[in-house]
Amino acid sequence: MTVPGDDAVGAWADRVNALVAARRVPCLPALPADVRSQVVVTADRMGVDEFFAVAVRVGATLLYRDVEVVTPEHLAGGPWSVLDGGVGEELADEPERYAGRVMSVRVGFAHQGVVHTWVAVAPWREALRRAAEELARVALWPDERIAELAGQLAQDAELRLLPPGYSVSAVERKLADHAVVGPLLASPQDRVGAGKAVALAWERVEAARALVEDRMRERLGEFAEGLAFDPEFLAHDLVGDRRKDAERFLFDASGGYLLSRTIIAELESRARKMRPKAP
Repeated sequence: MTVPGDDAVGAWADRVNALVAARRVPCLPALPADVRSQVVVTADRMGVDEFFAVAVRVGATLLYRDVEVVTPEHLAGGPWSVLDGGVGEELADEPERYAGRVMSVRVGFAHQGVVHTWVAVAPWREALRRAAEELARVALWPDERIAELAGQLAQDAELRLLPPGYSVSAVERKLADHAVVGPLLASPQDRVGAGKAVALAWERVEAARALVEDRMRERLGEFAEGLAFDPEFLAHDLVGDRRKDAERFLFDASGGYLLSRTIIAELESRARKMRPKAP
């Protein structure tokens, strides 16, 4: 996404400033906070001259104005006000080129307990916010930090105990109380970086589990012989109980991985057929 050639919002800001000066009405450089009753009119529905005409007609004696300019703090991932408008998924190219540009302008007045606000938002504002957040994330979570945390998590028994095929979002939910990554996932500042580490760790766990399962499958006959004479397995008549025995047997032999239901069922079936017949 490139910087737009026109500066419509900047022109709106200039017009708002000119109208405020011409009306000679006191104007505060901020808008009221925590407003219960508010009417918001966007620039595509009404021009600012029309909005000022309404303010004059109802006898507004105090105006509120807020012009939002791109600052180094914005580009460093600092706090952004919440405004609707702009592109939802794109990232702006070369964010530093936006420094000093007007990205939103708001002007308002209060009448009979209701704050009326006119708003113009640059179409690139949301894309710039996302780009700034990504730059801040990269600075806070470089690839090396993500890889280090992923390596630590990939060795964690808690991940190996999760069933194969889990989505990354499901893994994150399971790790919400994890001592290391739980607080990071709950932090707005660290959420994305920690999420990338979880995704990478889970990918490694799934790949390692697949290799282990392939090796276990090659020895399934051997494992079936051992399970067939396992005291707990011999004591169980229900297939569900026997499959839990097979799961335990494979878990111990695999080094702590919870393997797929397919191989568990196959081991249970083979071992059941090899069990000694009751006298």
